[in-house]
Amino acid sequence: MLSFIRGLALAGVLFYVALIYHSTSIALLGILFSLLWLAAFVSLCFQRSRMGFSLVVPIAIAEPGRPAEVQVRVKNRGRMACMKMKFRLDAGNRMERRTCRKWLSAGNAFPGKNCYAFSLSLPGAGSYRIRLGKVRIYDMTGLFYLEWKSAYASSVSVLPEIASVPVRLTGAVRNFYGDADVYDEQRSGNDSSETFVIRPFRDGDKIQSIHWKLSAKTDEWMVRERSLPKACPVVLFLEYRKKKQSRDPALLWQIAAGISFSLMDQGCPHYACWFSSSRKGIVRLRVDDEESFYLFLTWCMEDLAPLPGGSLKALYQENHPGERWVYDLRLIDRPPAVLIKNGEPAAAFHSNRWKQELEETELIL
Repeated sequence: MLSFIRGLALAGVLFYVALIYHSTSIALLGILFSLLWLAAFVSLCFQRSRMGFSLVVPIAIAEPGRPAEVQVRVKNRGRMACMKMKFRLDAGNRMERRTCRKWLSAGNAFPGKNCYAFSLSLPGAGSYRIRLGKVRIYDMTGLFYLEWKSAYASSVSVLPEIASVPVRLTGAVRNFYGDADVYDEQRSGNDSSETFVIRPFRDGDKIQSIHWKLSAKTDEWMVRERSLPKACPVVLFLEYRKKKQSRDPALLWQIAAGISFSLMDQGCPHYACWFSSSRKGIVRLRVDDEESFYLFLTWCMEDLAPLPGGSLKALYQENHPGERWVYDLRLIDRPPAVLIKNGEPAAAFHSNRWKQELEETELIL
């Protein structure tokens, strides 16, 4: 509406000048400009009523350092094309209060469905909410436009840059035994609830392991080997305590991603645990392959909330009483970020040299 207010003010100035100087030509110019103003206002109001908008992010995950693709889809139900449009996209990290705003120009919107693709650069790792903040449509002259607010929004997660951490696993971690729903495919164990393999009897096998029914059917001694549960000897706690704006919200994800990926790469299954904004409680996720690793990153970036008080480890023990592990790693979002291993400080990470500090931190577990 600002362009119409300016146009109305300009028409008033023309009539005022024509009145002072008794100029018929300036008065006619003012009349023509007023007619143009009225025609543009009526046509744009009609076009506005015949157009619909939506915001779509085709790929909800963006790689680090690469822009995210955003599509603005316009459905023109009228018979006239809109010659020019502008969109304001608002992007904000959910761990920050700051919002980045950018105006983008689009071409003609012909009758029917139109799609406009834009590349949006996001500053760092995290979960971003992208909103179609404002829309402008222009008349054929480009002098007047209608502008209104929009409520269309979508989300995109920018993955952190992954830096490897030197990890050395001890026998206590490699041979850790505990309850789990996942079993080792290479080694047998002592879990009677799951069978690893059934094979012929060999010297040294215990009589208790003989499968009597199958042995009677096959006329050969058969032995049942029990399975080995792949329990998690390590728990990674992500303690986000900042209620105000974080200095570098991407730092927490970069450190967590580097530690979790390195543990997974060394064949160490582990739990990632955080305080959830949607559940108002703790969430834990088993990480032992790339699929579960990226699920942890995207889920946690969208769902992490400040810890209301107390200790995340204490809340975990309340929700999972009796569970054992060998090492717990607490990653606390402080300036700098701090890693604590079994209650002892292990490393500190600064936003300007986190990658070097991460690569120099050797985790002996």
